[in-house]
Amino acid sequence: LLATTDAPQLDKATRRKLATILANTVKNKDVAGLQAAVRLPSGETWLGTAGNAEFLPDRAMEDDTSMAIASITKTFIAALILQLAEEGALDLDVPFGTYFRDAPRSKRATTRHLLSHTSGIYNYFENPRYGKAANAWLQSAPTGLDSREHRWTYDEIMDLVKAGYCKPGRCYRYSNTNFVILGQIAEAVGGKPLHKQLRERFFKPLGMAHTVFQPEERPRGEAAHGHWLVGAGYSDHTRGSRFVPFMAAASVADAAGAIASTAGDLAIWADALYGGKVLSDESLQQMTTFLSSGTYGLGTDVAVFAGNRGHGHRGGLRGFESSMWHFPRDGVTVVLLSNRGNWITDGPMEKLVRAVLGKA
Repeated sequence: LLATTDAPQLDKATRRKLATILANTVKNKDVAGLQAAVRLPSGETWLGTAGNAEFLPDRAMEDDTSMAIASITKTFIAALILQLAEEGALDLDVPFGTYFRDAPRSKRATTRHLLSHTSGIYNYFENPRYGKAANAWLQSAPTGLDSREHRWTYDEIMDLVKAGYCKPGRCYRYSNTNFVILGQIAEAVGGKPLHKQLRERFFKPLGMAHTVFQPEERPRGEAAHGHWLVGAGYSDHTRGSRFVPFMAAASVADAAGAIASTAGDLAIWADALYGGKVLSDESLQQMTTFLSSGTYGLGTDVAVFAGNRGHGHRGGLRGFESSMWHFPRDGVTVVLLSNRGNWITDGPMEKLVRAVLGKA
């Protein structure tokens, strides 16, 4: 139970606590910058920032500074697929090759297997060839897959896919390849490019003015730069790029992680998605029914912070980390985005949730 019988509030004391958590995290954890949002069921929203969007020259993080949200993208792709299923355009439980054949296991794995990471299809990010290209990106190699400016194609991504982990339905193995394929299915079934479907169905109707699908769309305004901590300073992954983290990283992530957004926009999204404003009750129930072996539904994860169970997703991509959670018991959404990669955001997320919801 909550420590108080009162409904969650964003009074002055709570807002001060939230701002202090961000400031202390930047100070004590060597984090470049943070952006956070808390949204109540009423729509009342707190937005907060700390630290820098960029260094040399120093530029402060702002509420409307776009960042790569990485695997939180999967919640949008899953919602799109589930809407198409609601409309009768596809069946989650027939082989996905019914709709798109140019992928491994198209005759055996279903769309539901892809959504739940139970297809057994190999995760292309685990291929050493991807690791080689990713290391070369830090050196700004000039040509081919090793270039930061290279725009990856679907075929180039799928060339990284090796033998699978298990037969479809026999194991849970998180694989970004599943969602790259789902993006192709959505285009084949929906009859429009993926970025147009996402904009028409979600971004525009919900007023998500700072959310884009890269690289077909560019981040709005001056985006944050992605950083890794190196010694006493930061390695800037984004400098010179119009995309976040940069063209190669965004395009290779594709439907598994290419969206750029803000904490405020994601708070709107999570509230709408998990609050039942995007999908039917039946589809939302399927999305938030979690595997017994693992903690995954359909494009949605589950986590507990300060004893409060939330639905959402984490993400990480080349200098960015993201965390988005909706707590259905109280109808509260908490989002935390960072432009420093390779660190765990769960600590400050725990504190933010505790500040708003108390310890359950």
